[in-house]
Amino acid sequence: MRFHLHREHGTASAQVVLVTPVLLLGIMLVFQFAMYEHASHVVTAAAQHGAAAAQAERGSEAAGRRGAQAFLGAAGSGLLGAPEVSVSRSAERTRVVVRAAVVSLVPGFAFTVTGVADGPSERWRAPSER
Repeated sequence: MRFHLHREHGTASAQVVLVTPVLLLGIMLVFQFAMYEHASHVVTAAAQHGAAAAQAERGSEAAGRRGAQAFLGAAGSGLLGAPEVSVSRSAERTRVVVRAAVVSLVPGFAFTVTGVADGPSERWRAPSER
């Protein structure tokens, strides 16, 4: 014999209706965080790739920019929006900064990631300069 209270009809449906959107939002936030972390690693690697090209003895700012953009095209397509690459190279130091927007899964969330690589510029020195 089953005993039902009349005022409890439909409570399971109401609970599902209330809990499901919260659960889906939580799952989307987990994926958004994972995408943010991955995008952060991609722009840092792109900056390092560009810095390696720009730091070389015959490297240039243009070579660094091309290197970073090529890496972003290969590893960041579909993940990053509107990447910006800035390269500065002097006789002593080279610095590459890559900024990009992360594609958003959760409406209303807009994230930007930045990767920086900095190091000495390679140059040939005569034995007397060392």
